[in-house]
Amino acid sequence: MKKLIFVTGGVCSSLGKGVTASSLGCLLEARGLSVRMVKIDPCLNVDAGTMNPYQHGEVYVTDDGAETDLDLGNYARFTNAVADSPEVDVTIVEIGGTVGDMESIPFLEAARQLIHEAGKENAVSVHVTLVPRVSGGFGQRGILGMVRAARWARENRMPYFGICLGMQILVIEYARTVLGWADANSSEFDQETAHPVVSLLEEQVDVRNYGGTMRLGRSESVLKEGTRVREAYGTASIHERHRHRYEFSNAFRADLEKAGLRISALTPDGGLVESCEWPDHPWGVGVQFHPEFKSRPVAPRPLFAKFIGACTAYGGK
Repeated sequence: MKKLIFVTGGVCSSLGKGVTASSLGCLLEARGLSVRMVKIDPCLNVDAGTMNPYQHGEVYVTDDGAETDLDLGNYARFTNAVADSPEVDVTIVEIGGTVGDMESIPFLEAARQLIHEAGKENAVSVHVTLVPRVSGGFGQRGILGMVRAARWARENRMPYFGICLGMQILVIEYARTVLGWADANSSEFDQETAHPVVSLLEEQVDVRNYGGTMRLGRSESVLKEGTRVREAYGTASIHERHRHRYEFSNAFRADLEKAGLRISALTPDGGLVESCEWPDHPWGVGVQFHPEFKSRPVAPRPLFAKFIGACTAYGGK
């Protein structure tokens, strides 16, 4: 008989059920078994892109720009799960929400009955307990601390990898410290700054409804020769996924480049900065795109592999 594993969570949502389910799938595949992942979510007709990331975690963006439940991303990164074929060795069913949610009761009861009928040698339940998680998001939460951390990494030559907001923090710190613009900021955090080195996409200035209005999905980036990103990918052009509303401001690009900041990747038309790097630094890279959407534990995207390598070298000193 084919095997069933039900994954549930208690106390609150966003406990890590998806990571647990995906990790189980990854381990089973490593033993030569075929796996199918199923997500049962009691939340219907909800835009995953506007759910509170502190409660639900970050979304997963597909090539076509859809913002989906983050657990689909976990499944895609961790496993080679078969989507439709019933001929698999193990089906892992993640029941979303918590065991206390009224909407989940029918699914929990169905799981209980299946485990009873199939027997525990064929069907089991895995319950995830509360583990503190820190998720990403929008707004100015913790920005000053991030800027200070970026400065410390730059001045102490510690490897730094900034993704999306992380790249914007890299730019803000460089403008404040190297160029001496103490008020340098993103217009997301300070609309009165005289140096908005990160600003809203021009075509979205008047946007008020934030659901599905960002730069989303697969997009091409052209990598400059002699840069860390070009070295990592080993090619002149890449395609990664985006999920953001603010960009490196072209109004200050010349000043920042003159001060030494390296622009390492652009959109094909040269209109938008996709990556920048610290000069004279072992490994300080910021990217506007999200390589994590296509990265997997057993097949990491090139920048993650290079970053871990740089951290290993730094730790060995």
